Amino acid sequence: MVIDIKKASKWVKYSKNIGWNFDGRATRREIWNNAIYYFFIGFLINFLIMIVSHNIPEESEYIRYANGEWSYHINFIPLFLKISWHIYVFYRMFPIYIRRLHDVGKNGFSLIKYILLSLFCGIGVIILIITLFFKGSKMNDNEYGPVPKMNQISI
Repeated sequence: MVIDIKKASKWVKYSKNIGWNFDGRATRREIWNNAIYYFFIGFLINFLIMIVSHNIPEESEYIRYANGEWSYHINFIPLFLKISWHIYVFYRMFPIYIRRLHDVGKNGFSLIKYILLSLFCGIGVIILIITLFFKGSKMNDNEYGPVPKMNQISI
């Protein structure tokens, strides 16, 4: 597998410049690039945790019934790393989700509506995924800014 260093450094610079910017609009390409990048990094982190956890003695993670009580022991380092990674990804993707909703003509509170809808029934997640990843952009300027394809730097 060959990694193009110029593209990777360009993406990192782009990602750092965006930060928590809720203004404007984001294209499908932007959200897909970020989602795929974070998916593969998360996959590598989970793979490394799996390799490291394989060398931990079995006594570090088990459920045991002794002396009339159940006890559960777990190694919290892999759990902490996974939770930290998910919090970081949510922190980085949240503004992109909002800008993507702007691109399809919805406000940022629609994200909260979809999340709440998904808590009560699973349909909110399906609608959110279709809206964020598959729905086309509004091809004219809207209240959130100009069409991003005209102004976006290609990654």
